[in-house]
Amino acid sequence: MEFEVPLYGKKKKCIVCGCAVGTKGKSHQKKAISVGMEKVINFWISSGIIIHYNEHKLCSTCSRLENPSIKRVSSSNIDEFKAFLDFVRNYYKNHTHSDKIEEKLEEKEEREPFLDVEQISEEDCVECCGLEQENLKQLSEYSGCSVQVIFEFFSKCRHKISDRFAGVLFGKDHSTVSQNFGRVLGNLTEKFVPKWIGSSAFKREQIIKEHTPYLFQKILPNIRGGIDGTYFYIEKSSVFNIQWKTYSSHKGRNLFKEMAIVLPDGKFFDLIGPFFSDGDHNDEWIWRYIVANNCGDVGKVFNKNDEFLADRGFLHIEEEDGIFKLQCPVGLSPNKKQLSTDEANHSRLITRFRNVVERAFGRFKARWKIIEYVISSGLWPKMHDLIRLLAATDNAFLQPIWTDQESDKDDIESITKYINMENELQSLFESKGKNQWIAQTYEQVWNMCPPLSLQEIRKWSIGPYALTLAQPYIEHSTELKFWKHKKLDNVFRIKGLVSRFVITDSTNPKKYTVLLKIPQGENPDIMAYCTCKAEARTLGGCAHSCAILYHLTVENSKENQNTAYKRVSESGIIDIRLFKQQKKKSLMENDSQAQEFNDSME
Repeated sequence: MEFEVPLYGKKKKCIVCGCAVGTKGKSHQKKAISVGMEKVINFWISSGIIIHYNEHKLCSTCSRLENPSIKRVSSSNIDEFKAFLDFVRNYYKNHTHSDKIEEKLEEKEEREPFLDVEQISEEDCVECCGLEQENLKQLSEYSGCSVQVIFEFFSKCRHKISDRFAGVLFGKDHSTVSQNFGRVLGNLTEKFVPKWIGSSAFKREQIIKEHTPYLFQKILPNIRGGIDGTYFYIEKSSVFNIQWKTYSSHKGRNLFKEMAIVLPDGKFFDLIGPFFSDGDHNDEWIWRYIVANNCGDVGKVFNKNDEFLADRGFLHIEEEDGIFKLQCPVGLSPNKKQLSTDEANHSRLITRFRNVVERAFGRFKARWKIIEYVISSGLWPKMHDLIRLLAATDNAFLQPIWTDQESDKDDIESITKYINMENELQSLFESKGKNQWIAQTYEQVWNMCPPLSLQEIRKWSIGPYALTLAQPYIEHSTELKFWKHKKLDNVFRIKGLVSRFVITDSTNPKKYTVLLKIPQGENPDIMAYCTCKAEARTLGGCAHSCAILYHLTVENSKENQNTAYKRVSESGIIDIRLFKQQKKKSLMENDSQAQEFNDSME
């Protein structure tokens, strides 16, 4: 059990201002004045702080204050606490406020914490606060707070618990919970955060040796990390100017931005901000501002040869605009429908490696609900410090997101082999020769295709992402049509793969055509072409071609429906789309008949 006592020492210092107090006549001391039992009781009833009548003193100045603010510190000396309770009970046995005092005594004695870190298992501790008990002990040493207080702080962050509910869980007054939260945040920000995040925690040589995985070193050796802006939703401000500046038209909500620099292994180098989120504060201009003002000491840690991965929001930044080169996916020009093979391959290479940034954001926000959901305005002054503290905690106690894998060698082999290869199926599709395709059923095509393992498809697609969408795409597309090339036995054409971004009211959704070259005999290469904007590439396949490859070589039974599809099918959710379309068609026919009748009467 914990309680609070004045921060400044007994007898020698004033418990309010901390100045030296003592006997009258010493020039460097003010006169020591007893607190008085009435004030002792009032302090205890109102704020729960324990003041010893004989040992704690006030200076002559502070004794004249009506409601002085006392700095406090937690104590767990249970003998000291019990002695205080006995003293108060005996001294005020016949006092006029004895009813209030007895209520306070009963409350303090009976209100034990529901969640005590010393009484729960290691698994329960991780579930509650996201950290192991050993981690809590290390943070306790940094902060100077007890393990229980650290446990309470991170439990609030993990589950976004209100102060009042936390008071119920931990057996404390909600004001004490709030004060402890601020104290832990301040102490850890000062002593713990600089060791695990920012320029004080990472040096360039250390980043290259310890935080750059093998795959990065072989394929993109100059990459030092990825940059991207991330969002933190906030309450709508009552100040109109702040409403405008924090409203993001992209997200349609009020939010603040932080610019994150993520190292190749998924650790956070730093989070810089916060920034507003209106049109003036897009990712491109935020990055220009950071480089120009050397925010986070990025100019000191990294040099001109270093490169960063970025998304299309940074496309307009040229190398001469700053000290760093940015590797971005290629944007599609307004007059083009598809990227060239080189452009598509470059974009695929960047997105393959840049996904570590999105995964870092995903884990970070899913782990700490206090920043995943709407942040209250009362927390805004502390928000940036809190975000950096939680990121530093993840850096210190979690495993890197990107680690070396056995499949890295296969990926390196595939990337070096396919990145400069021409897509022969693109010219075959664009030739549009007549009578070069023979219609086939799914069963006929499936019997002609050799079986492939999931590992072989993953190797070809340069990663697992496209493969995870394969089965959902097949379940989404119910009218696939198949053709076989007349001369090329292992080349097939498939039409009718429906876009997953289908518009609800659309009766004619966007569909893709896929050409697929299946490995056969001495030709083990897989080749694909899709009419989507990126599938002129040879470096891996898009999700559409990967879905068709999976459908023809791995799965041919509806019994293998994924769990999510079954769950939705069994939920009984009513779909009125067909009803709506039929009703609209009926109304249009009635209007047409009425118009014809009117025309005939004329």
